[in-house]
Amino acid sequence: MRHQKRSAYAILFAFMLISLAIPVAGQDATGRGGRIFFPVVLSHPAQAPNLPPPDSPELRVVVAESIPSGAAYAALAYWTADRMAQARPLDLAAVVTAPAEGLRDREEPVAGGAAPSYGGLPGAASLAAELYAADWAAASAASERNAASESEVVETTGVDAWSTSPPFTSYYVNDNADLWKSFPWRTVGRLFFNRPLTPGAFSCSGAVGVGRAVWTAGHCVYTPGEGFNKNMIFVPAYRNGAKPYGAFAVLSRATLRGWTGGKAAFDLGMLAVADVNNLKVSDWVGNLGFRYNAASTQLLHFAGYPDRIGRSQFLIACSTVTNRREPLEGPDPIGVGCDMDGGADGAPGLSAFAPNKSGAVNYVNSIFSHVAPATPNLLYGVYFDTGAKGLYDWGKAQ
Repeated sequence: MRHQKRSAYAILFAFMLISLAIPVAGQDATGRGGRIFFPVVLSHPAQAPNLPPPDSPELRVVVAESIPSGAAYAALAYWTADRMAQARPLDLAAVVTAPAEGLRDREEPVAGGAAPSYGGLPGAASLAAELYAADWAAASAASERNAASESEVVETTGVDAWSTSPPFTSYYVNDNADLWKSFPWRTVGRLFFNRPLTPGAFSCSGAVGVGRAVWTAGHCVYTPGEGFNKNMIFVPAYRNGAKPYGAFAVLSRATLRGWTGGKAAFDLGMLAVADVNNLKVSDWVGNLGFRYNAASTQLLHFAGYPDRIGRSQFLIACSTVTNRREPLEGPDPIGVGCDMDGGADGAPGLSAFAPNKSGAVNYVNSIFSHVAPATPNLLYGVYFDTGAKGLYDWGKAQ
């Protein structure tokens, strides 16, 4: 009998030891699942944890906030033609950091052959022409800027230009042409919003990424020290006041934790917009492809609505190539030649650019973030690493 009791105690003790070694699944402080915890017996007080540095990949998580549906749809009525006309671009000095003079490109490692996501060409053009007939007529009208001439083209070439800024070509996209009907241009539009505390009407650029999701800059969705921006709508293919595909209410917006802390390397944002006539925004205008962890030296086409060129009324594009990297906390932004300014922030940087084609072309591979005043005609775009992939996955799930 005594032997049986000793055996029972031995089994119980062994069971307790085994239970201490069994991992327990749970969530960390960010709410992410899948972390593994092992219960341990401490013989001394617990020490404060060693937190990862602010630019650690662990902290490149998506921070999102939804907008009540009533407020989201009220924004469509709020943004009258007069308010849109009064909207001004954000002051890019708020995100400018020290210029990276003399730097050349620093390659990022390609992590595990990140597979790209392809874009889609479909668009509900005939339905849009019927629903928004007045806007289609206005968008088709001759440009007030220069109705008799071809699109203005600006080029920088030669040794002198290279010494002051990288070479590029910029041009008006939709001033005298119907390119607002064409892919991928029709995926790009203007974003209108108010800041939480700073008075005034503001605008940025954005582009349809996937499903209901729209890419833009982090500072276009979230103002550090104030919070998420409000009264937001997205107008694809905007042209001189016309909304040929209508306006889309913003239901939710997201950015990276690095940007909520004001770090320019993480200045990346995404919106989720409401359907119109049971169609997603990508059903109306198509959607761009997506790549991340790609080689940082690339030929890119940035397209947006800058204030200095075209008064943010027309879509402007820069054909350019990576010239340098900006050393910041986080993934170093890429510097390219381009003469766009505020209002174009949030503009997509497209690699493998190919008009009117879908599939393995027209990848969003950067987003216009800020400029460097000390270097003329130099634009910095966010480098797409795993943080961009996190935002893309968030948008795809909306």
